[in-house]
Amino acid sequence: MFNHNVMNPSVEQMLYENPLTKFSIYTDIQVRIINQLGTKICTTISDWKDVTSGIDAATFDEAYGNFWLWVLGAFEITRTMDQSRTSFVDSLHEPMAKIKRRLAQLRTPFAKQKLTSRKEIYTELSVVNFDGTGLKFKVDGETIDAVPLIKDVATFFRGISSDMILEEMPVASTEQVVE
Repeated sequence: MFNHNVMNPSVEQMLYENPLTKFSIYTDIQVRIINQLGTKICTTISDWKDVTSGIDAATFDEAYGNFWLWVLGAFEITRTMDQSRTSFVDSLHEPMAKIKRRLAQLRTPFAKQKLTSRKEIYTELSVVNFDGTGLKFKVDGETIDAVPLIKDVATFFRGISSDMILEEMPVASTEQVVE
């Protein structure tokens, strides 16, 4: 995509501000959208602390629905990056895999309506707490709080610098594309 050996200052600035563009412009866009959505979810949940008469259904639905989309998107981004490990420095591999595992705890139940342990579930994966302290889920005995997860994923993405990306995302050549 970019000739990284010959860069003008505007490209250098763009890569500094949006380093994942060096890996994939689409991944960079997806991360920015996921981060914006995460901020919106955290703000909504934070506003619940000021509610003394309860949380209205529309606000809960919005937070839950946005978090559902956020989990699916964040997981797919990290899965794509993890599958392209050679594009990243070795020191990023374990943190990337750790974030992916944490997201997978909710991604599978959200996407497939079953637990990652392959056990069928007989009820929906329910929120176990949304009384002003957060949006929390219980999966295989572990409580997962939306806000810390969102913040940890955002911190992971913010921690990626251009020099941590070794090459663009590998893509199939036109000869490999099957129509």
